[in-house]
Amino acid sequence: MSDKVEIGGDNYGAFTVGGKVKGAMSGATVTSGTGNTVTTATDLVALLDRLRAEVAAARPAKQEVIDDSLADLASDAENLRAGKEVSAEVARSRWAKAKGLLAGVAQVTEIVAKIGEHVQKLFAS
Repeated sequence: MSDKVEIGGDNYGAFTVGGKVKGAMSGATVTSGTGNTVTTATDLVALLDRLRAEVAAARPAKQEVIDDSLADLASDAENLRAGKEVSAEVARSRWAKAKGLLAGVAQVTEIVAKIGEHVQKLFAS
């Protein structure tokens, strides 16, 4: 049994899909079941910028490492938004590293949860 579906011919309606879409898609608009990637990536970048400012104000241990990881994750989101290929594993690893270092910073708990949701949506395996 295969978990792949192939559709041929003309279609003039919208497609909603879950999982990953692979292969050429010409003249199609595809909306993933996880939400609009552009909007989610834009929201993620905004949240990461806000978190970076809050981290700078809190001055936690290893602040520079946290900031670098968050900047790299923002770059991954920007690349994804631009349609470039991004390693989901690397992006999740960057977030895990930053989140682990933020564990003792009480001021950022709420935003960390929101970012975690966006990372999970954008960089699903």
